[in-house]
Amino acid sequence: LRFGKGFETLHTVLTSLHISDPTLQVTITLSRISMGLYLLTDHIIWLERAGLLKIDKTKWSKLSYRLWLYALVMNLSRDFYELKQILHQLSFGTLNQELQGKTVHPPNTISSKLNLYYRVLALHKDVVLDTIKNGCDICLPLSQLGYLSISPRTVGLLGVISSIAGIMPLIDSSYKLSP
Repeated sequence: LRFGKGFETLHTVLTSLHISDPTLQVTITLSRISMGLYLLTDHIIWLERAGLLKIDKTKWSKLSYRLWLYALVMNLSRDFYELKQILHQLSFGTLNQELQGKTVHPPNTISSKLNLYYRVLALHKDVVLDTIKNGCDICLPLSQLGYLSISPRTVGLLGVISSIAGIMPLIDSSYKLSP
């Protein structure tokens, strides 16, 4: 059962190849490939810990963290692309219907701009939540690879935030990002 998740993730690459938006297709496909390989390397490390396999654990751990980091970079690239698309729609007024039929005029003050951005992003809470989750997650492999120095307390806090963000789509499907 443990090994199935890596292969299942790699199998989902086939569905991502049919996404019509080229940016989403590339970022999602590369993320899934990297995540599948990350899970498989994690399984190899687990086999070594269980005494069933002899490997260079340091080398495999570093590879595992690099694959995880690459998957998260692709996920964040996708998130930022989606946010850019949302804000692009806002700047051209195509979100009028979603904003309860009100005409969107360019805001004059900073507070009215922030209010407008908040309202728009609240309509796209799936993208916002995924960005928060991936933003927290990316600090973990960066720390393990030595690119970022954070305390164990911070690692724990980021893990809790990421876990809560990961559970939200299971509780409320409106938080689930698709495709």
